[in-house]
Amino acid sequence: MESQNFCIPISKHYLIKKIAPSSFSLNWRTNNPDFQINKLDYDTLIREYDIWEIHAKDKLIFIKECINQFIHNKTQDDKIAWLNANDPTQLEWAINYLKKSNFYNTTPYSHSVTSRYDLILIILDSLEYHYRSIFIEKMKKSWTQQKYRNSGKVKSQYHLPLTKDCKTKLNKLSLIMNMSENKLLEVLINEKYKSEAIDEKGNFKY
Repeated sequence: MESQNFCIPISKHYLIKKIAPSSFSLNWRTNNPDFQINKLDYDTLIREYDIWEIHAKDKLIFIKECINQFIHNKTQDDKIAWLNANDPTQLEWAINYLKKSNFYNTTPYSHSVTSRYDLILIILDSLEYHYRSIFIEKMKKSWTQQKYRNSGKVKSQYHLPLTKDCKTKLNKLSLIMNMSENKLLEVLINEKYKSEAIDEKGNFKY
């Protein structure tokens, strides 16, 4: 095997014999090697590539193709900018959200050290591309609602008389937006108040 054509690092599991100035004889020693294929970490990934018995040029082509595929399939940064790697409350909520959606599967990563934030991104990246955007947007809205519920504001209950038609529409909207009717009324009133009653500095205009 010509060393300049096929280059891989030599580990302790290789037996190497130089048979010519530019050639080497390599044998894989299989007696009790500690190589673990099922361990998904950086070192194992590199080692898998190192022992892959194809031409070094083909390895490089394959790696470049993997990089391009990763860039293509990776969730766009602006879609996940709302996720905060330093917010343990949000990360815990996100994991529970993925579990309820039956997307939280850690089995493939049980052998690797992966942060909760990275694991969330990995799971989102694994979703089918067209469905992923819809799911992340729905997830983001749910987190916004959760933050509002956790804001600790003391709320007084009011009962507003509504027509039957208006009540029906309110009920349908609450189902579509995945929030209670009271919460929906509160959100709509606050949005209208901000757009109509206050200026850019938050001061009442009238």
